[in-house]
Amino acid sequence: MPIKRSLLAALTTLAFTATSSGLALPMARSALLIEGNFAGETLRIVVDTSVDKADVTVGNDRHWIDLSAGEAHRVEADGTISAEALAADEQSPAPEIKPWGPGPTVAGHATVYHVMTLGDQICGELLVSTWMKPFVDPAVRALAILERIKGESEIKKTGLDGACGDLPFSSYALAGWPLMVGGIDQPIFKTEMISFDYEPNGDELSWSN
Repeated sequence: MPIKRSLLAALTTLAFTATSSGLALPMARSALLIEGNFAGETLRIVVDTSVDKADVTVGNDRHWIDLSAGEAHRVEADGTISAEALAADEQSPAPEIKPWGPGPTVAGHATVYHVMTLGDQICGELLVSTWMKPFVDPAVRALAILERIKGESEIKKTGLDGACGDLPFSSYALAGWPLMVGGIDQPIFKTEMISFDYEPNGDELSWSN
């Protein structure tokens, strides 16, 4: 028993000494991860909410997003990084998103079936997780920044006809995270995976330290 007590005391003293002297004990770094398919391309969003920065890949195109500064940088395959020019933040049309009833489970999460309208035009059907709204807000902000990239933006508008075609993809997250989005005759987006305690790997978010 004395040996066990001595060992416990030693470990406790070591932990106290490390934290008191400013030495941080190893801790896992968690982030928000969303993976899905948007208009035939893979979409991967990794957000470190502690520093308000995101690492977003659409298809083969990768971007580093500084949410606080409202800036985007493109990351080339060879590691070259270049700042991306953004258009002014314009006011988008304000669609109405109304719940109609419970929906199926998508990516392991329960959904509520919603319909989005703009005026008298139906713009899409959504399977939404409403409770996720405050937690996925950084990801939505990252998408909104990418939508403003000048030239060939990789986050394009929905491609629907009429006034609905002017809606950016980020507008589909107004009621919560859209686990699945479908137009009247075409799918737009489907969430494959979402995690709120993802541990970045490789060089993901390495620039945000």
